[in-house]
Amino acid sequence: MVELQAGAAISRNERSAAEPALRDLFAKGEALDAQGAQSRDRGYYAELAATQAFRAGYTDLGLELYRAASNKDQRPFFAAFEGAKPDDFPALLLAAYDSLRGESLAYVIDAAIRCLRKS
Repeated sequence: MVELQAGAAISRNERSAAEPALRDLFAKGEALDAQGAQSRDRGYYAELAATQAFRAGYTDLGLELYRAASNKDQRPFFAAFEGAKPDDFPALLLAAYDSLRGESLAYVIDAAIRCLRKS
């Protein structure tokens, strides 16, 4: 239900309605991730809220949610780069550098380069 509310607010371009829904989605995702950690099922539900924020163009909110997520991987950055302004790339790359290592970080850097070449 919360995901639908966030999606509807995003489609109407209403950040004031989308932000609380995305934060609620994040909180529910964190709870699911914590349950999965107990059963050794690593989930990335909380970072889905960050991905949606990035896709909507809310880079600042996306970064905040991504940094707060317990489980992190590279997927939200792919969505972030598609809609980001060139000025957003340094903050996105620094967040990736702080959270990822090895091959995952390399994929993010490659995606950033490809998106910058398009613009």
